[in-house]
Amino acid sequence: AEQYAVLDAYYNSNGLYEQLASIMAHYGYRDEAIRAPRHPTAAVIGFYAAKLWAGKLPEALPIETDNQAIIEPIQQIWKWSNWSSAKQEVARTFPKFGDMFLKVSTKRSRSTNQINRVYIESLPPQSVTKMETDERGYLTYLRTDTPIVEEDSNGNEKTFVITEEWNKDNQLYRR
Repeated sequence: AEQYAVLDAYYNSNGLYEQLASIMAHYGYRDEAIRAPRHPTAAVIGFYAAKLWAGKLPEALPIETDNQAIIEPIQQIWKWSNWSSAKQEVARTFPKFGDMFLKVSTKRSRSTNQINRVYIESLPPQSVTKMETDERGYLTYLRTDTPIVEEDSNGNEKTFVITEEWNKDNQLYRR
C-alpha cells in the first residue's frame, strides 16, 4: 500500500516530498536525505496510455479468432463494461502502479435473480492484499480488502471494508 501511494504521488506530484519524507522517517531517514528528483513519470505514463489500446473499439483491441461466433459476445461484454472509456483509465493505472487486476463480474436481475449482464471491472491494486500464483504464473489465490465510506442519514461518515477471497484449489469464492 505504501509503494502504491508513493507511485501515485510521483505521477501526480501532489505532496510527493511530504509523502516520501513521512515514509522515509518511518525507516529512520531525515528530510535532508531526500533530494527533489526530476522525473518523467507523467510523460512516460501518458505515452504508454496513448499507445496501449489506442483508438476506438473494436480497432483498439482486435479479436483474432477462427471462431467468429465469439466476437459478438466479447463486444457485448465491452459494451456492458463501458470498456471504450474504462480501457483508457486502465491504460494509465497499469504503468503507474506496475500492476493491473481485472475482475469479471456479473449483474443479476432484481426480479428474476438471473444473471443478465457480465462486465469487466478494474480493481485498484491497493485493494489486493494477498495473491498467490502457480509455477506458470497463473493466479491461484486472491484476496481483496476494499475500504468503503458511506454517509448515514445524519451526515456522519461510516467506514467499512469489503473483503473478497477467491481460491482456485478449493473452488472457493466468498465475500
